[in-house]
Amino acid sequence: MSTSSSLDNPIDQYSHHDGFEISFVEPPKELPLKCSICLELLTDPCILDCDCGSNFCKMCIETVKKKRYPCPLCQQQFTTIFPNKQLQRTLNGLTIHCPHKADGCSWMDELGKLKKHLNRMPSSETRLEGCGHTDVLCQYCKTFISRKDIPTHETETCPKKPHTCQYCGHSSVLDDIRENHWLVCPQFPVPCPYECGERPQRQGLKIHVKKKCLLIPVQCNFQYAGCKVEISRRDMANHLKDNVVDHMTLMSIKHREEVSSLKETNKLVQKECADLKGENKRLQSQLTGVNGATQNLTSIMVKLEMQLKHKASAIVPVQPPSSEVPPVRFVVTDAKHLRQQEKEWNSKPFFSKSGYSMVLNVHLCGNKDGYGSHLSVYTYIVKGKYDHLLIWPFFGSVTITLEDQELGNHYTYSLLYTHEQTNGEGGAREQTNGEEGARRYHDTLTSGWGWSKFIELKHLNPNFLKDDCLVFQIDNISFSYDL
Repeated sequence: MSTSSSLDNPIDQYSHHDGFEISFVEPPKELPLKCSICLELLTDPCILDCDCGSNFCKMCIETVKKKRYPCPLCQQQFTTIFPNKQLQRTLNGLTIHCPHKADGCSWMDELGKLKKHLNRMPSSETRLEGCGHTDVLCQYCKTFISRKDIPTHETETCPKKPHTCQYCGHSSVLDDIRENHWLVCPQFPVPCPYECGERPQRQGLKIHVKKKCLLIPVQCNFQYAGCKVEISRRDMANHLKDNVVDHMTLMSIKHREEVSSLKETNKLVQKECADLKGENKRLQSQLTGVNGATQNLTSIMVKLEMQLKHKASAIVPVQPPSSEVPPVRFVVTDAKHLRQQEKEWNSKPFFSKSGYSMVLNVHLCGNKDGYGSHLSVYTYIVKGKYDHLLIWPFFGSVTITLEDQELGNHYTYSLLYTHEQTNGEGGAREQTNGEEGARRYHDTLTSGWGWSKFIELKHLNPNFLKDDCLVFQIDNISFSYDL
């Protein structure tokens, strides 16, 4: 039987489980080709242990067995399914046409090679190998396209393929470039609104219209003289050439008007100059009086400042009890908790000799760059019974000592409450913001002033840390108005 007759005769075509028709070049008449259950081309043929000896697709007969039905042909119960490998080899050796022969595929080979030819579930390396009429998933838009069309689709027409704007180099996907980017691309060529034929870049359109477009209407160069003609830039040269006499006449008239106007303006300017000279003399007289008053005020301010400093130094409040003024010792007990973030120690309030009340705070450093590595020491000004007699804010120094309890090599720093600032740590003068030295009206600790890195924990040797205790001494609190 010829190939053409086999394709023209529907009897020679057999449905396949995968949804296409199989056409044999020479259909064997003596072989069973169809499954008696699905009536499609046998796939993985099997026989049963019943008497009929019929062949079924493996998937079809396993479904029957699972439901405990008898053989669909002889109605006998069966227990075992045997793969008919000989029939499968025979079927695989039959020559068939490609299912896409009507679409133009000329492939013709053994049935066993059909799966490889169709390559319907390819890997990324083999997706372009096999029948050109098999649908393949586009790697960009995820739609199925014939394999023969995939290269052109993915490189030229796929709306989701990566694409670079040929004008500015912006990268995106094809449909975004065309539908969105080109609407705003600064280098995209756009037509001139005056239809001069030029297509400048979008970012240069204004310059083109203003300086280059030959069809844009422009005012005559002699507009200032009275010429009201407005024509295209292209025709302006001819207009100027053809109207020289008219333009000169307009310029002459304009010149006479300007000379007359300048004469009037000159008279007004001379009158204003005379008025300004008189006003200048009056202001100079007033300025002399203001300078004298300023000198008097400066002298008064100097005297008042000297009096204020004298009064500030003379204020001596009620003397605090000697047990509450420096030197004051503060013992940090249970210092083994130094490496716990939440642990901190506050001393009882103590006074300076002039009556300022303070508290010493000791806690673990909480800086991001030194967390858990340093001991922090701060002083807090607190509410005191002599506050109404004192000068605020507090400006002065506080001397704090961490005692060496064995050898006497103490660790001492002086803390300044001042508006000045110099570089360095330890005893360096650091700038406050004014709140640290302010008077307190509540008993809470706010706005302390001190060192977040008073001493590194690794330097706390047994001489400092003895019997799980640290001893601090506040040696001096001095007030100085000049700081």
